[in-house]
Amino acid sequence: GHSMGAAIGLALALLQPPRLAGLVLLGGGPAMPVSQPILDGLTGNFVQTVGLIMKFSWNKGARSLDREVATQHMLSAGAETVWGDFAACNAFDVSDRLGEIRVPSLIVGGVLDRMMPLHQSEMLVKGIPGAGLAVIDEAGHYMHVEQTNQVNRELLPFLHELG
Repeated sequence: GHSMGAAIGLALALLQPPRLAGLVLLGGGPAMPVSQPILDGLTGNFVQTVGLIMKFSWNKGARSLDREVATQHMLSAGAETVWGDFAACNAFDVSDRLGEIRVPSLIVGGVLDRMMPLHQSEMLVKGIPGAGLAVIDEAGHYMHVEQTNQVNRELLPFLHELG
């Protein structure tokens, strides 16, 4: 799971369903705080706030087409949906339960991620027993888009180990 998808993955792992073989978490953290100006801006000035979110989500060297597509996806979701996503992230905190996760886990963090800085990934690794860390250079929050090949090189060995 990426970003909020990482939060969903963590919540699922804490339920310990028998078919969950492992976790791959990109750009997530044990808590995912969102600044109040972002939350307020999503309801008060949606388009400008989405622009700000996108500014902080991408490495400066990311392709403009990728940025534009992501921006259009967020805008097309609408203010209410995007606010709900960010509010849910803001309320999310499983910091005190990470030790309960019992599946193999790979945490992937981008060196240049300003939305969920690398130290958030490191906190997941410290809290989840046996978790591994993959650090993606020259990548912001959308690391899987910006550095697809590097992310894939980190994922494939982990997925092969899961069988």
